[in-house]
Amino acid sequence: MSIELNINNVKGLELLKSYNLPRNKIVLMNSSWQAILGIRQNGDLDVLCTPDILKQFEKIVEKPVSIMKYVHWYLAPFGKTPQEIIDNHSVEVDGFKVLKFGTYKECLKIRAETGKKVPSAARLGKKSERDLLSVVNLVDDGTGLPIEIPV
Repeated sequence: MSIELNINNVKGLELLKSYNLPRNKIVLMNSSWQAILGIRQNGDLDVLCTPDILKQFEKIVEKPVSIMKYVHWYLAPFGKTPQEIIDNHSVEVDGFKVLKFGTYKECLKIRAETGKKVPSAARLGKKSERDLLSVVNLVDDGTGLPIEIPV
């Protein structure tokens, strides 16, 4: 069963568009999926970018857009560099690269489990548990997009 996706639900997307960054060098991360799926509004717009545009991006970025300057610990199992994540773990949604849905869910699981064990990650872990529960009936369709689990 297909799911309705709306990239325009993502808070900060219009601002990101105004930066005119090369879209093959950025990927929307984290709570972007929550907004795209219409589950909840993203608080900020986490964007992972390649190192070659980082300085340009840093000069123009403003909230709610947030730059992920490196591959965070919960992404490490999927790639060592931003380019690896963009090339191997992103899917295009209405002209923007978004972290593949299956990779997003795996990141949520990693963050939730780490939050239970590492006190400094507890808050992030709780948020990840909440977000994971909101997509429990969705899986990656094999292309990086979400579909409902058939019952």
